[in-house]
Amino acid sequence: MYIEAGTFTPNAESNYNVEEGRRGIISSQWYHRMFSFGFSQDFPLNETKITAVSDKVYLITGSSELAYAALAVDSEEGIILIEPTLNPFRSEVVDVLLKQSFPGKQVIAVTTTHHHMDHFGGVSYFAAKGAEIIIGAEATGFVEQVLGANHDLLNIDPSGALVTGVTEQSTIKGAFEAIPLSTPHTEDMLVFYFEKIKALFVGDIFNAGLYYGYDYYPETTQEILQGRAQLLKSFIAERELDVELLITVHGGQTTIDELNQLANKN
Repeated sequence: MYIEAGTFTPNAESNYNVEEGRRGIISSQWYHRMFSFGFSQDFPLNETKITAVSDKVYLITGSSELAYAALAVDSEEGIILIEPTLNPFRSEVVDVLLKQSFPGKQVIAVTTTHHHMDHFGGVSYFAAKGAEIIIGAEATGFVEQVLGANHDLLNIDPSGALVTGVTEQSTIKGAFEAIPLSTPHTEDMLVFYFEKIKALFVGDIFNAGLYYGYDYYPETTQEILQGRAQLLKSFIAERELDVELLITVHGGQTTIDELNQLANKN
C-alpha cells in the first residue's frame, strides 16, 4: 500500500495545536523514562491543592494525594518550594497555584530531597525563573549538567541558575533546616526539619502508610523498608530532633509513631 508523503503531517485544517503537540512530545519522553523504571505515572499533572500544615508551611498535593507531595514555605524573602517533583509541566501548575495563594510573592528557592527524576524533574522550570537551587552536595555536578543541557523544546534556559550544595546542617532562608543524610538509596539525600512544628519532611527513605501494607511485600522488600525506617529513626535520635509529624513525599502526613512501628516490627 502506498501512503503519500505528508499524510501524517498536521496542517491548518486539522486543528492541530502546536503548543499541545510540543507538550505531548515532552510528556511522552518523561513517561517512557518512568516506564523504564518500572513505574507507571499516569495521573493528571494539572490538578493541585494546597493545605496548611502551619501558618507558614503548606502541603501541595494533586489528584493522587498519596503519590507526590511538595511543601511550600512562606518566608520573609519569598516562597521556598521543597520537592519540584515529576516534570516542568507539573512545576508550572504548582507555580500558578503558589501565585494565587501568595499574591505578590515568587519562588526564590527550590530544594529537593534527592536528585532522582521523579523528585526533582521539575527543577528546570523554577531555575529558568531565577530561583536558587539547593541540593545535597554530592549531586551538584549532576544538577548543573542537567540545567546546562539543551532546553529549547521547553522554551526555557535554566543554565544560569545558582546551584548550592548542602554539605552540613544548614538553615534555609531562615525558615527551616536542611540536613544531609547519606542512605543506601542515594548519597545526596536531604531531610528538612521544622523545629517550631516538630515536623520532618523526607523522601523515599520513609513513606507514610507503608507500615499498613508491609505484610503484602516480599520478605526482601520488607527487609529494605524496615532497614530504611531503622536508619531514619536512629538519625532522628542521634541528631536529637524533636519530631512528632512526618511529612513524606510519597504518602503525605503521618506521625512519628508509624516510623517507630515499622522500625521495631518483628
